Amino acid sequence: MSLVHSTTNTVSSNVFHRRLNHEPLYAVRAEGNYIYTKDGRKLLDGGVGSGVTTIGYGNKRVAEVVGSTSGCTPAVPGYFNAMREVCDRHGVLFVLDEIMCGIGRTGKMHAWQWENLSSPPDIQVNGKGLAGGYAPIGAVLVSAKVVDTLSAGSGEFNNIYSYQLHPVACRATLEVLKVIKEDALVEQCHQRGIFLEKLLKTQLGDHPHIGDIRLANIILF
Repeated sequence: MSLVHSTTNTVSSNVFHRRLNHEPLYAVRAEGNYIYTKDGRKLLDGGVGSGVTTIGYGNKRVAEVVGSTSGCTPAVPGYFNAMREVCDRHGVLFVLDEIMCGIGRTGKMHAWQWENLSSPPDIQVNGKGLAGGYAPIGAVLVSAKVVDTLSAGSGEFNNIYSYQLHPVACRATLEVLKVIKEDALVEQCHQRGIFLEKLLKTQLGDHPHIGDIRLANIILF
């Protein structure tokens, strides 16, 4: 999160009004766990300690099934299945990010379906392809294990923010998913991805200015 706001001591930010007992004077910008003041000082958000206490220490990760910021970077064969087993062994939720690569772009509805996982992810996030660019929307898919835990606790999962469950975006998404299913677009994507890979490697595989051709079906870099 990054924002620029007024140089008063009232900053309308999730970082400030939810986490700090006293807002710093002349705070002009918030980014991640840090607050920047007008004179350039960088302060650690006062709520970080409670966050660490809640989730514990260590380097927590949400894994992209196909990396995108570094180019099309699939995991080595067997990696995600091994991670699934490690998470199961230690009682850790297995969380996958398919915002970029999900909804058929790899030739299967979910990119993790190529990985022969022993069981689906506990939590999966999707975006981009959900509404095909016709509306902005993201979604979180959760397993029965997560639902059962919520049911045994508070018994509910509240959506309380202004832009969640937006009916227009949800309607657009339903129509896009309907077209994907009726026109067999996932299978078409798979077949065209095979053709594209063959064509690129045949025509450009030995080009001196191309170091590598990486594809996850039609996701290409």
